[in-house]
Amino acid sequence: MHGSKAAPGTWRRFWTLVHRWAGLSTAAFLTVAGVTGSVITFADELDHWLNPGLFTVSPQPQAMLSLEALSDKVREQHPGVVVRRIFPAEAPDRSTRISVLSARGPQPAALALNASEIYLNPYDGRLLGTQQWRDWRWDRSNVIPFIFRLHYTLHLPGKVGFWLMGGIAIVWLLDCIVGFYLTLPVNSRPSANRRGFWKRWSIAWKIKRDSSRYRWNLDLHRASGLWLWIFLFFLALSGAVLNLRNEVAVPLLRKISTVSPPPATKLARMQPAARRHVLYDDAAAIARASLSPTQQLYSLRSVAYLPEKNVYQVVMQEPGWQRTAFRLRDAQRFVDAQRGSVVLEASYETGTVADQFLALQYPIHSGAILGMTGRVLVCISGIAVALLSITGVVIWRRKTGAKSRNSRHEPSRKRPKTPRIDASTTTST
Repeated sequence: MHGSKAAPGTWRRFWTLVHRWAGLSTAAFLTVAGVTGSVITFADELDHWLNPGLFTVSPQPQAMLSLEALSDKVREQHPGVVVRRIFPAEAPDRSTRISVLSARGPQPAALALNASEIYLNPYDGRLLGTQQWRDWRWDRSNVIPFIFRLHYTLHLPGKVGFWLMGGIAIVWLLDCIVGFYLTLPVNSRPSANRRGFWKRWSIAWKIKRDSSRYRWNLDLHRASGLWLWIFLFFLALSGAVLNLRNEVAVPLLRKISTVSPPPATKLARMQPAARRHVLYDDAAAIARASLSPTQQLYSLRSVAYLPEKNVYQVVMQEPGWQRTAFRLRDAQRFVDAQRGSVVLEASYETGTVADQFLALQYPIHSGAILGMTGRVLVCISGIAVALLSITGVVIWRRKTGAKSRNSRHEPSRKRPKTPRIDASTTTST
């Protein structure tokens, strides 16, 4: 060091230590997150392959049952279950999915359900199966929900898993920046290095053939991180925002923009005398009638009844929503369940800059923002995350192992000390 300024080599050694210990402390978590993230990139396809009986039905000549009738079927078969959201069948050969709250009351049928999602045949209301997305459950129909929760909470109770994986994502985000910096060439001779910067940096992007195992691991670690850096950075950022939305993301965004509250919070709570006179299907029709001419091709995504507000939340989405690149637009309508009027409108496009940023995080994290191409890139990036974590640990172990061997053999390689001659004992000739 010179004065108060640290030498470039000192800073580089410091950031190398930061990168090393950040990587080692998060390696196990990121390996799990990377592998599970790659799997759930194609969760829908895998779930349909594992459980075709949940999602596929034989098309029938008669019309499908109304949403209200399907809701009644659930309540009849499982007394005490609270129907919260209905996802209509997307095609003649698809089932209807209904999201429910935990069963209430002493009824044996209600207590035995243990499900958060119910799948019904839309033609006769027959129960096809269930999935549990809220609690731990392991069987064939719950493989994908299990992997989802493992990915973002490690199945830890309460908010602990969210906070832990969100914290890991923040460390990973900062480590992405540090790792990128460490790939840059060292500026030992500024005048010469400026001319050869790109030539020398290009080495970091390559994996050297016919190299030692240590060098091969180092090249693989560095090059894969560089080639996929932009995807890894946004995966880390979106992971932190998704897990720590209210704890970290929203407070920070409020310093630079306005974060709108959830639309339903703008509505007053239900009056004691209010009743549900409008049915699910009526609410969907009322919401569709309120769409603008440019939204007429939107399809019905879901209908939810919010009893505390006595309104329906109807969600409609543009064709190819989150399956085709940059297809993210949706429209929400809140329909008064007593009077049958639209009391609130919301959409993807009407939010503030902060709202838009928050809305983009899941499409970015899942790759849906770029359609199938984005999902493939996220899948590859997830494998790369696990690869970077493993190769980082291998590099550290080999380096510490080499230092340990050198320290054991160090005494035998030391040169013998030259005897010190005291000037007071010498004689002149």
